[in-house]
Amino acid sequence: MVDNDTSHFSTRLLISAFTTALLLSAWIYLAWGGIRSIWIEGVLAVVGLWLWLGLGGRGGLVAGFFVGVFWFWWVSLSFRYFGITWAMPFGIVGIGLIYGVIFWAIGRLKLPFKALAIGLGVGAIWPFGFNWLQPELLIDGMTTLHFLLMLTLLTIGRYFVNNRSVMITSFLAALACAWWPTSTSSPLAPFPIQTIQTNWDQEILWSPEYQEKIAAASLASIEKAAASGARVVVLPESAFPFFLESSPERIALLQAQSKQIAIIAGSIRHEHNAIYNTAYLFDKGVMRRMDKVIPVPFGEATPLPSFLTDWLNHLIFNGAQDYAKADHPSDFTIDGVTFRSAICFEATRPELYEAAPAFMIAISNNGWFTPSPEAVIQERLLRYFARTHKITIYHATNQSPAGIIR
Repeated sequence: MVDNDTSHFSTRLLISAFTTALLLSAWIYLAWGGIRSIWIEGVLAVVGLWLWLGLGGRGGLVAGFFVGVFWFWWVSLSFRYFGITWAMPFGIVGIGLIYGVIFWAIGRLKLPFKALAIGLGVGAIWPFGFNWLQPELLIDGMTTLHFLLMLTLLTIGRYFVNNRSVMITSFLAALACAWWPTSTSSPLAPFPIQTIQTNWDQEILWSPEYQEKIAAASLASIEKAAASGARVVVLPESAFPFFLESSPERIALLQAQSKQIAIIAGSIRHEHNAIYNTAYLFDKGVMRRMDKVIPVPFGEATPLPSFLTDWLNHLIFNGAQDYAKADHPSDFTIDGVTFRSAICFEATRPELYEAAPAFMIAISNNGWFTPSPEAVIQERLLRYFARTHKITIYHATNQSPAGIIR
């Protein structure tokens, strides 16, 4: 179906727009349920993009609203831990409206420009710095060039929609392109690195009564990794859910353990009236801090003018201050091998991959959004960036699978 800006919100248009959103989002829930198939994802992506190319402004508004909701409803789950559960429905609707407007603007374009906007524009639009809607994610293993080729074939089919043979040929060629396997190879580090997955519920992670238990579990994981012969052990963000440097005895213990095994673990620190989300490196008795560069929008920093930020932090977040950030990404070396440090959200931003070495250490806490498919989208983004930049990512996590992304 093709709609235009003179059409009203007919039942047929609403069904077409909703179906488009459903097809563009289905891969997330299939992967969340353990179903990962390039064949299924290819069909869903090709049909979904075909329908998207046929939507005008009104249909785009509806499709974009539901794409925003289906992809990112889980963002509002974090409100539970700020005492503003009442705001969750408003957050979900707000997300939907943002992407509805984006899709509406794309739908008003003529076909060639619409295809160009889908192929190059959507992924470059980052509402409040949030860049997770990347069309290449529709099919695991897809590169940007690969996606543009598939989209071009579908655009040709749409342009010649009245020529049945050209339309069918273009559609089938796009489907073959979607199933066209891609393979990349990135190296492993020359020594064993163990990534740790923890499963602490967010509601207890920062509770004072659990700090000793969580810290003890982190120290036990380090000892176990050292006993296994690993050269490096990577623990998640919030492996030590308190100001780590306020505990000199733990710092001393970690420095002592690091004479057997290099340790990377997440915590927070306080310096000059500012709070930092920090990855700590302990190696051969020496400690190094690596602060986060890109804070989570509205989670660690409010991406609004300062007067609005202060008002919002006071009204909703009980006067909490934004996290401070580092000026540039941190690289570090272990036994002559250079790594880049990334903490959760920033590992999904392209800035962290600029002039990056061949290896990245990423640490995450996905407990904020459990249960939800948030970790599925994060993993697909990490795979996309690892493939695009030929980087191997060692990812330690809380409340989602840890591992190596090549």
